[in-house]
This record gives sequence, structure tokens and C-alpha cells, in this order.
Amino acid sequence: SNVSNAVNSSVSSYQIHKRTAHSDHLAEHLYLQDAARIPYSGMQQLLYPDLTMTIALSGLKGRDASYFTHFKNGSANYYHLPQDTFLAKYKQHIVNEIRYLALAITDEQHPTSKKISKLWPIKKVTVVPRAKITVAQAGSASTSDKLYYLFQLGKPLTLKDAIYKVPQQPFKNSMKLTTLNYLEATTEFNNLTQVYDDALV
Repeated sequence: SNVSNAVNSSVSSYQIHKRTAHSDHLAEHLYLQDAARIPYSGMQQLLYPDLTMTIALSGLKGRDASYFTHFKNGSANYYHLPQDTFLAKYKQHIVNEIRYLALAITDEQHPTSKKISKLWPIKKVTVVPRAKITVAQAGSASTSDKLYYLFQLGKPLTLKDAIYKVPQQPFKNSMKLTTLNYLEATTEFNNLTQVYDDALV
């Protein structure tokens, strides 16, 4: 598939083993222990080399329309998310393990929900006050000192089949940790398999 082929080069340095469901759960538990997550010198340990977080774009109100156009045409370079929103659902270290954002945009045919059609590689994540995030990066300006994760994005990958019925409200319901293979295995958000359940708060 298009996504699988595109990501092969980015995960080629990792050896991925097939494990039983039981050993998968055990591996997740071990990786959440601080000692087990300290990488050996020169190595980087990741439980899921293609860990992906699904999440919805915010609403159009109060934002420049070009902000959404960039996500539709694949030219967006940044995505911002309140730190407290993330930490209300996931443990803090998880943000550094996420490799892709599967961003859901409004489905024009079904405006009460959103759809995922692109995956955005994460180049860098920084924590900054909202006031430091520019209009170009966020679609609007703010003077707030509230902390945000600012994701710097690479060029997106396109899913062969879009995923529909991503909920808009409450916002946290659009957030799932999953993998590229699971994203390709369904076209409906409710059926999307979630991984790393131990990462939940």
C-alpha cells in the first residue's frame, strides 16, 4: 500500500518481531518502566516505530481560512495542542514517542464529523506558551501564556482509503494511539484499533 511503502525506509533501522497478544501486553508494561525505557548507547528503543496519534483539527471559528486550506492540500507545517489536553489522556513521555499525526478535518459530505485522509510525520515537538505560536502556525494569534505542544510537521502521506466518522465533541474522543497498519485496516474511526493502552492516564 502507499502508506506502507512510504514508511518502510523510516522504520528499516528497527527490527520488528511478531509477538503473541500476551507478550505484546508484557512488552508494553516493560516499556513503561523507567529503567526499561533507557536506551543503550547509540540505540533508540521504541515499542512502536510507527506510533501514530489521531486527533481532530479545531473548529474554523476565529481562525484564518488558509490555516485549514494548508491541511487540506498537504502544505501545513505545524500543529498545536494544549499540553493539558494531552496530559489529561496520556502520560507525558508518550509525546516523544509519537512519530505521526493522523489529523482529522471536516468531512464536507458529513459536516457533523471529521475524516482522516493524511498522516503527517513529526519532525520536532516543543513546549511553548500559546503567545509564542504565530498566526501562520496556528491560524490565529493569542496573548495566553498557557503551554502548548507545537508539532513541526513533514510532508504528509496519503491514506489509500480515508477514515470517516471521527468525533468532533468532546475533543479528546478524537485522540487514539494506533499504528499505520491499523489505520489501513479500517475506514471507520470506531473500528480503529488502539495500542499502548497502558499509556492512558
